[in-house]
Amino acid sequence: MTESEMPLDAPRPSLSRGAFWGLVCLIILTTFVPYLYGLSLADGRQYLWMGYNFDDVCVYLSWMRQGAEGSLRTYNLFTTDPQNGLVANPLFLVLGLVSKVTSLPLITVFQGARVLFAVTLFLAVKKLIETRISNPKTLWTSLLFIAFSSGIG
Repeated sequence: MTESEMPLDAPRPSLSRGAFWGLVCLIILTTFVPYLYGLSLADGRQYLWMGYNFDDVCVYLSWMRQGAEGSLRTYNLFTTDPQNGLVANPLFLVLGLVSKVTSLPLITVFQGARVLFAVTLFLAVKKLIETRISNPKTLWTSLLFIAFSSGIG
């Protein structure tokens, strides 16, 4: 019976828990390499924990600040386009509130959310892969392909 002929409710092999979490931790730690390299170049100066795409990250942080200050409306403070304040971004509102409640810097909450969402993505991908693929080698290849195919930032 080929893999495509297997019924969906048939038992399928699973990725080992330890190996899966080891891979997830390795991938997430790898995403911090550019940030740590930037920190090593700071030479006593203030390091912002942003490696690229500064414009967008500044907008996200300003939306988080607006959420932390209690605003349900978000304004893009880094554009000359007219702003009407009708755009709401629930994600950055919640992240801003987390920053306010925990007193953590906005960039710390932002980076923490990046890690949390990466873990969530890997868990969802693992569940999806395990429902469709029965060969352990193909399971790992699929997970690695998904993890590294679009970059690891």
